[in-house]
Amino acid sequence: MTNQRSIVRQNVELIPGVSGTWIEWESCGDLFERVLVIEVEFDTDPNSSAFQKSTMEAISEAAAAAAEEEASRTIKGLRIVPKRSA
Repeated sequence: MTNQRSIVRQNVELIPGVSGTWIEWESCGDLFERVLVIEVEFDTDPNSSAFQKSTMEAISEAAAAAAEEEASRTIKGLRIVPKRSA
């Protein structure tokens, strides 16, 4: 079995500051929807000096561009989370 990633995941993972992506499933009544989770290497608090606005904008742009592709239309949302430190 091959591990193929959607176009949006491939594009987002190329952005400096992104450490990984995965899909989570969210219950919406009787249906389940896919949410793309994007793990970043910085604090996601906009008030933090470590916050990277340019990376957040690049993620948004990459996700919007990939949303036009057939393969990514089933992703219903994005969740950006900071990488947990050990």
